[in-house]
Amino acid sequence: MKGVTSISADLHKYGQATKGVSTLLYRNKDYRRNQFFIYPNWNGGVYFSTSYCGSRSPAFLVAAYGVLIHLGKQNLVKQAQEIYDCIYKLKTYIRKELTDVEIIGDPKVF
Repeated sequence: MKGVTSISADLHKYGQATKGVSTLLYRNKDYRRNQFFIYPNWNGGVYFSTSYCGSRSPAFLVAAYGVLIHLGKQNLVKQAQEIYDCIYKLKTYIRKELTDVEIIGDPKVF
């Protein structure tokens, strides 16, 4: 999509992975270049990490991948559609029935 430079996805939400597993995808390597953290003055030598938070075990990411493979694309798409339908019904109900409540913005899923 034009104008989108990055997309983040919290796999611990709808991907049903353990908490703290997220992905961040960049349009190209130029945007990703600013993600890295380097500290050259550490006593143990140059410290390099792909995030400011430091290094993490890849075990949670591997487990999240396994969950996504187990669920399959069809189930994930179905789940996303159900979430979208729920949001649409909720927005419609609020606009028609709860006239004293205001929806700020236009929440979108797709």
